[in-house]
Amino acid sequence: MKTKEMVIPGALALSMVALAVAGGIAVGEAGNQINQLQAQVERQEKINDQVRGMDKTQGIIHQRIESLTTEQREFRADTRRALEQIGKTLNNMSRGTRSPQR
Repeated sequence: MKTKEMVIPGALALSMVALAVAGGIAVGEAGNQINQLQAQVERQEKINDQVRGMDKTQGIIHQRIESLTTEQREFRADTRRALEQIGKTLNNMSRGTRSPQR
């Protein structure tokens, strides 16, 4: 009868050791997953920083383009007025009259 009493606590002890090992493995896996997630979060933060930098650069470029577009419109209007004045002057010269000087 003593042997049976020893077998049950031995089986119980073996089960407890197995559970402890499995728990240790599970905790280790959870720790690995946490480390992997932290690394992913850090990579994502770097990417977000890069995207914010690109957005800022894009805004600056957009402002420069708008400025150049405005400058170009003004230049075209000035050129058109100058060409119209030249045309009027040439037309008056061909008629034999001169336009008043500005």
